[in-house]
Amino acid sequence: SPWPLIYTFVCYPFASVFGSIKIVTLVGLFLLLNNLCYISLGSVLGVYSKRVPQGMIASTIVSQISLVAAGFFTKLPPALDWIRYISPFYWSFRGILKSCFKWNDTLECFKGSAEVGATQCYLEYHAAIDQYKERGINVATYNDPTSNTVYLEYICLVLLLLCMNILIFLKAWFVCKSFERQSNGA
Repeated sequence: SPWPLIYTFVCYPFASVFGSIKIVTLVGLFLLLNNLCYISLGSVLGVYSKRVPQGMIASTIVSQISLVAAGFFTKLPPALDWIRYISPFYWSFRGILKSCFKWNDTLECFKGSAEVGATQCYLEYHAAIDQYKERGINVATYNDPTSNTVYLEYICLVLLLLCMNILIFLKAWFVCKSFERQSNGA
């Protein structure tokens, strides 16, 4: 669906959120991959469930769990920390943050820095950035090469999408083979 790209190209510039077409494109691609992953997740659960209502319920529950398990809204216990790595939302949100925020971005503050101005501070020292760092997302970090690259996030989203589509293909293949066996046996 082209809607995530259309949304980012129309809404984000009008809101003056980004000044770079590259950033708007990256955000749009992350939203597109996120949507594709969740559509595939719903398809996997629908294909493997016995009845449609069960598939819809399972899709809703798994999607909500993956949002919470991403670790942005709550701190997960160490035993459940692995769940975030199979959440499309985790990789999408992480990629969007890394695309938008750089270590040399500044914001207004009361007591600034001599390097950027009397009323400007580096974004790296903002409390929200510190919370992201506590949750394992290095965004806007000086001297950290991983805080500006989004290759890992794209690769993980594509791998999640590929795995879910392989599961759908396998189910379709097994169903076709069983129908083939039934028609040959009849």
